[in-house]
Amino acid sequence: MAINISRLWRDSTFHSLGTDSKLLYIYLSSSPNINSLGLSSLSIDVMKIELGLKDTNLRAACKELIKERYIKVYRFQERLFFLVVAHFGTLPKSIAVSNKANKDLIAVPEDIINKMQLDGVFPDIEQHSEFIPPTPEEVTDYALEQGYIIDGITFVDFYKGNADRLNKKSGWYDSNGKQVKDWKGKLRKVWFRKIEKMKHCKDAPKGFELFYVKCVDKIVVATSWRRGKPYGEGLEEDKILNKEFNKIKKS
Repeated sequence: MAINISRLWRDSTFHSLGTDSKLLYIYLSSSPNINSLGLSSLSIDVMKIELGLKDTNLRAACKELIKERYIKVYRFQERLFFLVVAHFGTLPKSIAVSNKANKDLIAVPEDIINKMQLDGVFPDIEQHSEFIPPTPEEVTDYALEQGYIIDGITFVDFYKGNADRLNKKSGWYDSNGKQVKDWKGKLRKVWFRKIEKMKHCKDAPKGFELFYVKCVDKIVVATSWRRGKPYGEGLEEDKILNKEFNKIKKS
């Protein structure tokens, strides 16, 4: 738990909150499910039982905490995500914390990340750490995890090239000459465009909605599923996809 509960009682705004709101905030801040970003995915029914609150009281407490910017609540499909806004800012500034936050970030749905950014509550993860340039493979793999096809070599060469152009001996720089401190953030904000987004195949078996195969010289993506088999953009792609899919089914 990163939020110092004892200090909350010296916060005049927290003091003015209703009893249910105070209870809910302490519950969320001390939840064993909270990650380093301050996010936790919780069941409303479980929360009502553990807090001893009725549905109307819990909703009212959420609204008050949201109004006072203590928390944010996001819905993704059937799941609710609760964000304790101050959580990440109370963690020690260290490379270890930044690395943990980046790992936690991978498990967060892209829709939630986008909403956090729009709300201005996305934590500045890279301020905690030394910038370590990724390899092209790391760039490509992270993009794939988020559902996008990005050429890691092109990405790395672009920012390294800007540093060379500006006669910088170290670090990465964007086209405006600003130093890059968060390469994952650059990917999400600049490179993740609609044209690079993989197609979500509704007819695919569960867990294979975004199915792809990494080859030596390209990434082959399933653009459709028919009769339980993946299909790409041509016969060669179909063979590659079906071969990998059959291998997974047998394992």
